Formats: sequence, C-alpha cells, structure tokens
Amino acid sequence: MTTLQTCRLIKRAGKVTLVGVSPEPVLELDIATLNAMEGTIYSVYRYRNLWPKAIAAVSSGLIPVEKIVSHQFDFKDCIEAIDYSLNHKDEVIKAVVKF
Repeated sequence: MTTLQTCRLIKRAGKVTLVGVSPEPVLELDIATLNAMEGTIYSVYRYRNLWPKAIAAVSSGLIPVEKIVSHQFDFKDCIEAIDYSLNHKDEVIKAVVKF
C-alpha cells in the first residue's frame, strides 16, 4: 500500500526511492500519476553495516538534515501533518512528526 501511495505524494519532478527488498516480488505502482508528475523511481538495495556510518555522518553535521526539514508537527497532530503535506506539495520538502 505504501509503495502505491508514493507516486501520489511526490511533487512535480520528484523522486521515489524504493529501499531494500519487498517480501512481494510484484509491487503495485501508480504509473499514470508518476508520469503526470514527471517523477522518477530509483531502487536501492540496503547495504550491510552502513547504519553506523550514516548515523555518524548525521551526528557530526557532515549531512545537515535540519536543512531539508521544512515543517514540524507534534505527534498529536499527525493527521494534520499528512493532510498538510498532501495539500501543500509545492512547499513541503520534508515534514517531521515529533514523538
């Protein structure tokens, strides 16, 4: 279900990246919407033991993730966060739900 939704959540010329291996060999995609949005699909197989390096890169500031967060929502507002992200694709880069 999540894979099907990805094509509907991107902004124009956006990218969908499928990470890892699905338990199902065939995935359902909304190709018509992806095409209308001029989107691109990438796939990445997870690489073993990269999490510690990725965490260290974010922790040290080498990857400044705070620069891609455009909106923050409290957990109690997660429905609003989803609704806002869907209806404001042109301004939402990365929305974060705080726990």
